[in-house]
Amino acid sequence: MSNSRKILIIIALVLAVSLYAYFFLYHKAFAPAQIQEVNKENIKMVTVNSNSDYSIATGEYPQFNNAGADFNKKISNIVESAINEHSKISEESWNARFETKAPGEDISKIPNKEDRFSIDVSTLIIRNDSNVISFKMDIYEFSGGAHGNTGTYTFNYDVKNQKEINLLEIGKRDTQLLQKLSNKSRVLIREDLARRSEIKPEEVDTEMLNSGTTPEADNFSLFTLPEDGKITFHFTAYQVAPYVFGPSEITLDLPIK
Repeated sequence: MSNSRKILIIIALVLAVSLYAYFFLYHKAFAPAQIQEVNKENIKMVTVNSNSDYSIATGEYPQFNNAGADFNKKISNIVESAINEHSKISEESWNARFETKAPGEDISKIPNKEDRFSIDVSTLIIRNDSNVISFKMDIYEFSGGAHGNTGTYTFNYDVKNQKEINLLEIGKRDTQLLQKLSNKSRVLIREDLARRSEIKPEEVDTEMLNSGTTPEADNFSLFTLPEDGKITFHFTAYQVAPYVFGPSEITLDLPIK
């Protein structure tokens, strides 16, 4: 075998190993975990369909027959509170717009239906089995401005013990858990932002990233449990990067090392 052919074979092997490392080791860390087909039993989806003079609410949220009343009430309370608050803000925004309208500008005291502001509730059920309920709920609100804003909520419930699952329990009360999460998330999100921006990781502006991943409980409060041995952390828009990047997420193996 000629030297040139040996070199080509070595290069091909190196490329193969590199591709494996990227797709199966690095890439899966910040890619969303695969969600198995969700069991629809024990779930009742409640339709959101309410209007006020200034806003329209749409969407849906879940209630679970295999969870306690307090858990279901917490879900519905969050939705109802968001709708009520958005209705108030929408009225204030429209009144401010009406009172500051330019001479000759055609704006009615009460908006037409097509001009009303909006709020939408969307739900992604990630897991629903005999052990764990896990889902993410996004509430998108628009009440004027360049764009709307999304509030994200995550819920994790221990079906057998009929209680919510908190991060400290998952981390086995590891005193270094938040520091580990801070270190891991900074590396993985920085590489993800670099990939999406088509730049090198060292070229990513880390001011927002570092601020949004300090080892504090609030920064890692949004998580879901896609399967045994996995945890996905969700970071909202503006938390770790400018709005244009949208939300970010990383999936890690349990226990966190």
